[in-house]
Amino acid sequence: MSPNTFSKHLRRLMDRGILVSVSAEICYPSVGLEPILFFFKAPFRSLYDLERILDLHPYTRYRIRCIGSCNGIYALFAIPSGANAYL
Repeated sequence: MSPNTFSKHLRRLMDRGILVSVSAEICYPSVGLEPILFFFKAPFRSLYDLERILDLHPYTRYRIRCIGSCNGIYALFAIPSGANAYL
């Protein structure tokens, strides 16, 4: 399928509301990054502030709230390969 045909099909699916968004799945080692997962345990009232801090951090790639018996934020960072020793 040509890029133009793919683009038209994609646009049609989005116009119909079948597809809402498109995102890339990155192979971090291919671009010199290492994925690191963290769980930040925090009281519910602190989650908003923690989210703001994570949103400002340049290596944050994903974060989601965890609410229940253990509140906190599950986050994925993509750091330069070999930098793990400096954490």
